[in-house]
Amino acid sequence: MWDRAKEVALGVVQLGRLGRVPFGGFITSLCAIPLIALGRFLYVISADFYYLVLIAAILSVIGLMSFVITDLPEMSGKTIVINRLVGAGIAFFTVPLEIKLVFATVLIFYVLREVLPAFILHVWKINFAELPGVLSFVAADVVAGITANLIMQLVLIFIV
Repeated sequence: MWDRAKEVALGVVQLGRLGRVPFGGFITSLCAIPLIALGRFLYVISADFYYLVLIAAILSVIGLMSFVITDLPEMSGKTIVINRLVGAGIAFFTVPLEIKLVFATVLIFYVLREVLPAFILHVWKINFAELPGVLSFVAADVVAGITANLIMQLVLIFIV
């Protein structure tokens, strides 16, 4: 029974077969756009319901990833893409969903996702891969998402 449950949980954190296809992480990041649009729609209907759904989604992702990574095969770790959905969701959280802003946010998010872990390792000697549990998978994406969102807020204030 637990083997089947882990198989299903692994399928969820890989978003089905999306984690196994080329550019699956990038496609997953773009999937954050309709989810953010849905979230903004839910917020207009009921802010309380929106926050309830958001908290449930965050706890579900943490729980599924914790369940899966306890005895994750080495290759499967590279196919987990739900962390990119989380990071991109953070990046898009307060950015207007206009095509040029979406393109800029995706570009900034992916550059930061590659550059920030090395920068943080060099400056503060923090290696995201050595963090315990789920943090080792999502830390780089969350930090890149927060930073991309802050950069886009500055762009919106001073440029757009």
